[in-house]
Amino acid sequence: MKSLITAALFLMAFSVQAITNHAPDFKLEDQFSKEHSSKKFEGKSVIYTITDRTGAEYMENWIIALKPFKSRVDLVAVANVKGVPGLLKGFVRGKFRDVYSYPILMDWDAKLWEHFGCREGVPTVVHVDGSNVVRFKISGKGTEAEVKKLRDELNKLVAAQ
Repeated sequence: MKSLITAALFLMAFSVQAITNHAPDFKLEDQFSKEHSSKKFEGKSVIYTITDRTGAEYMENWIIALKPFKSRVDLVAVANVKGVPGLLKGFVRGKFRDVYSYPILMDWDAKLWEHFGCREGVPTVVHVDGSNVVRFKISGKGTEAEVKKLRDELNKLVAAQ
């Protein structure tokens, strides 16, 4: 009986690990009210940049580091806007439209934020390969050391695909 319980616990732990190592299915709208689905990225290498309001000030460091990869991967910007009251969602969407011309997915329920285990106050960069497997994740302010680590890892991972 003890070995059966141990086996069941092992399988449960393995299942949870397997699920969290993949990007989740999602449907999110950007600031222009255009819907984006995880289906759009099937079979593609994707880099998600995810941040909350306080971490947005550090996003530029990561964006500069990711520019050389733009032709080889899909870059997807995601804003964690979970705390915005319903009445202010249109206002917030409008502010994003005023500032950003490229799509930023509005994660009102923090689905991607929570799934990828993002940290408050700093951006998180997640690389998902064409098999929908998370290959690399880093969170931080985008210091020289963090950016170097990101570039080194992406050069290895993207070259291997």
